Amino acid sequence: MVEAPPGGRRKPWADALAPYADRIVSCRGAACDMDWKDVQLLGGRWTVRMPAAAILLAGGGSTRMGTDKALLPLDGKPMLGQIYEQVRPWFRRIVVSSNNAAAHGALGAPVLPDEVPDQGPLRGIVSALKAVPEELCFVTACDVPVVDIDLVRSLIRQAGDYDGVPIAQDRDGGPDAVVPYSGRPEPLHAVYRRRVLPVFEQCLASGRYRMTEALNRCRVKYVPVAPDRIRNLNTMDEYRRYLGRADDVDPR
Repeated sequence: MVEAPPGGRRKPWADALAPYADRIVSCRGAACDMDWKDVQLLGGRWTVRMPAAAILLAGGGSTRMGTDKALLPLDGKPMLGQIYEQVRPWFRRIVVSSNNAAAHGALGAPVLPDEVPDQGPLRGIVSALKAVPEELCFVTACDVPVVDIDLVRSLIRQAGDYDGVPIAQDRDGGPDAVVPYSGRPEPLHAVYRRRVLPVFEQCLASGRYRMTEALNRCRVKYVPVAPDRIRNLNTMDEYRRYLGRADDVDPR
């Protein structure tokens, strides 16, 4: 969506459309506040990189799976690589949160270690948020083989003010986090603002490592979604079913 320089008054129809725009571009003559390299044609579909970063969480212990979930093969690539390829056209910056750069650094994306080990995904999110300059970050675990990009774009739009342009739906700066709710919160497939950092760090300092406890201290917008829009593979049985196999699979 293209508009006049900031400060101008929008028409009512433009205010109604603004919440559905992935980017709001301000133009003055031929000059626009957008890098047109962010626009691509991918598979016959126009894409535009969002002014946000993507954080891929690959630092978990995978205790229920019994092996590193990020490296499970899917269509000839590790699951982490599949996720990376799905989000790559849509984000300016992609980083991997992991303490194992040797295993998870093959994508070419920066691998960000936890500042303090063994504090769960909350620490991984904090360490990554502190390392990227973007105000908005989409966070996803490495066990979601299919990323619903339309859902992700919607979550980012609902985060409100981004790239310095407040959307009509939420002019007070937007929530601290936008989290899908599929019968339960999905905090590891959600959008966060950098301003959650002080709250999250306070939780970690007090020994509270659960994501739900951290979110209870933030202004969160929960977005109802159907359970099948976010599919996690937590166990080897779930991985086998996803592959359509009932027999034993050796992921190595």
